[in-house]
Amino acid sequence: MEKETHSWKLELIEPYVQPRTLEIIRCCTIANTERQDKVVWPWTTNGAYSVKSGYRRIHSQCSYRIHATVSASHSIPKEVWGGGLQCKYVKINFDGAWKKDSHLAGLGVVARDAIGSFCGGLATPFHRNLPLVIEAAAGLCAFKFALNHNFTDIILETDSKILMEGVRGGGKNGVWAIQPLLDEFKKIYVCFRSVLWSWVPRKLNRAAHKAAAIGIRAEQLESWDVRPPPSLVGVLLSDGLPCPSGRFS
Repeated sequence: MEKETHSWKLELIEPYVQPRTLEIIRCCTIANTERQDKVVWPWTTNGAYSVKSGYRRIHSQCSYRIHATVSASHSIPKEVWGGGLQCKYVKINFDGAWKKDSHLAGLGVVARDAIGSFCGGLATPFHRNLPLVIEAAAGLCAFKFALNHNFTDIILETDSKILMEGVRGGGKNGVWAIQPLLDEFKKIYVCFRSVLWSWVPRKLNRAAHKAAAIGIRAEQLESWDVRPPPSLVGVLLSDGLPCPSGRFS
């Protein structure tokens, strides 16, 4: 591992391990803080083994599967952006998306002011395989976006309940997989005057999810300070909120 760049130095072991193993290592987050390593049980959110989790792990290896379909309404109420938001705050929705059966992922951020007007966003590719890590990385991306735009009072909005538990628990609830990213959150908090968190259902986070989907296909960071791409404009306009559409012309 290269400590200075926080990157994996895999060329030393590449001749001796399988390509899939190398890919898994690349997907492991490297912390920017000095924390001692610890042994965790990766099939619980707190990293502690329980009989129930062991049973479920064995049960999941059985040859049969139960399939379920999930449906969601795409009707987005206007209140999702503007309801009760104080004028000084900028609301920043973020989300992560990933391509099934691969390590390709994308992070998306969409910012709105108190009246719901678009005031910036971004999409960027990401390389991880754990959904929770992807969601937390999107949160860190939202923090950095706000910092780069000199926002001082922000509301960060996510549809991940587990991430919210990690934030509210201050790391004490043992969400081990994202602990390095939660530590990064703490370090960046001091750069803002006020930081609030909000959870919304997935159907109310469509714009950020669309931006994250763009990130999967992107080869590098895409940012929009004034006009988002047409595919995102369509989602924003369907919310019934003001959005620049100049890129359609």
